[in-house]
Amino acid sequence: MSASYASSEPPMSSFPLRPTTPPPPVWGPGAVRASARR
Repeated sequence: MSASYASSEPPMSSFPLRPTTPPPPVWGPGAVRASARR
């Protein structure tokens, strides 16, 4: 299962999509909101 998925898509693109929470933006109000949510 895992091997099949990894082979289908690159790990780099899969990594950020794996976690339920989106990656915290490095800039913009989104970063502040992500920090406040935590």
